[in-house]
Amino acid sequence: MSLLATLTADMKTAMKAKDKVTLSVVRMLKSSVSNEEIKLGHELSSDEEVAVLSRELKQRVEEFDSYKDAGRDELAADIEAQIAVVKQYMPAQLSAEEVTT
Repeated sequence: MSLLATLTADMKTAMKAKDKVTLSVVRMLKSSVSNEEIKLGHELSSDEEVAVLSRELKQRVEEFDSYKDAGRDELAADIEAQIAVVKQYMPAQLSAEEVTT
């Protein structure tokens, strides 16, 4: 199943569950993936999908850090929830043991 299909299914689930945070993040991810496909002119490969997800995750982490530094804990908590949703779509990271073998 492609990332766009997964995002669409998860968007429907979030709508039914009335989960506003997940719904907004999934919509943002779907939009980013669609925009990247339009920009490149073809369906994204797995590596290209991961690059888009990584870019979105990096933006959220930077935003989280800036809110935390500014003492805006309520906004930082919102961004932290968004980061958790984005991480669900990222591939599993290799452990240190797997990297060394």
